Amino acid sequence: GDISPSNTKPIYIAGQTSQNGILLTSSSYNGALMRVNANVTGFIMRGLTFAVGEGGMTSVCCRDNFDIGNGTNYYISENTFVWSVDESLGLGDATHVTFANNLISESLSLSVHAEGEHSKSTIITNNADKISFFQNLFKDNVDRNPLIGGGSPGPPLDEFELSRNVIYNWDNFGLVVAQGPKSVNIIDNISISGAATSPDRYAFAFDETDATVFALGNRDDTYRTLESDAEFDAVGCQSCSGGVYMRTPLPIGQRRLTPFAYPMANLPDYTKQQVLDTVYTFAGDVNDAGGITSRNKSDFLTRKGGIIDDPVDVGGYPTITAGTIITDTDGDGIPDSQEAIWGNDTFGYVNSIIGSVSPPITLNSLIRKKNSTFTGVN
Repeated sequence: GDISPSNTKPIYIAGQTSQNGILLTSSSYNGALMRVNANVTGFIMRGLTFAVGEGGMTSVCCRDNFDIGNGTNYYISENTFVWSVDESLGLGDATHVTFANNLISESLSLSVHAEGEHSKSTIITNNADKISFFQNLFKDNVDRNPLIGGGSPGPPLDEFELSRNVIYNWDNFGLVVAQGPKSVNIIDNISISGAATSPDRYAFAFDETDATVFALGNRDDTYRTLESDAEFDAVGCQSCSGGVYMRTPLPIGQRRLTPFAYPMANLPDYTKQQVLDTVYTFAGDVNDAGGITSRNKSDFLTRKGGIIDDPVDVGGYPTITAGTIITDTDGDGIPDSQEAIWGNDTFGYVNSIIGSVSPPITLNSLIRKKNSTFTGVN
């Protein structure tokens, strides 16, 4: 359902505070499992597993896991998104959005979508801007891993960065940038082929547009396998004419030699193994609700798994034992037992529960909107 607050007070969904994890699903609803649909000026979400599934429905178009409608200053981290009927993640009229350390996996292929095959991972529409993807694992999705520029009305987004992400066992498309944006950094991303992966397509592909691209340290199994290979060997043109489909290099005029100034632009360069180790360690629901995250990561580690049509293909929905509800008399998000220590510092308290999960990047450094204040929780 929608999260549409009537004010702009920052929101923190602190799933990492749950004792046994939180698994979200829906029995019957032709829409996103959760949609933030308001002009929020700060939204943090951590430690949840989304698994919308088919919900007993027979023909739908839009059972996404999580959508952002508008607003600014989002930090979506350490969550797991599986078993969507449409995209797992959708992003519309929003700016300054960071997706970090998430697992986006097993979007359903031949399920109940009205168009038939529809295993889609993530779509970012034209109206979004200043978007970062950092240390996420895209696994077993046919395409849109992610798709930038989804064709909705509005100008193309201005800035986008993809850093230290892993795309595993994609089929038709890995990353596709289709209608903009103007400035793109893709740094230290890894594509790994699986049983479904098409050998004739670039894992990192751009339309022939005005977009300029900085590429550093990206690897795949076909075009850039060695560190000594030219950086742009890994980057293709999705819409250029000539040659075999998706096997045309990115035009020289769209290549940048220096990154545009964004938080991930000057990170220490990681080797392929460092990226794989970091993503395997940190991506996904920190609580591992129902074991869905650990099972996906185990399949990734052993290069198993695959494109699925129904949750029953991987064991179906798990049962989660209810945890103990802690007493919070004043409803401020801090247990009575911790009030003397934390006072009203809600954000400090919930972050302290699991500590730092993604060094060397801190939470505050990823929330990039200047002068933003996260002082409360709805």
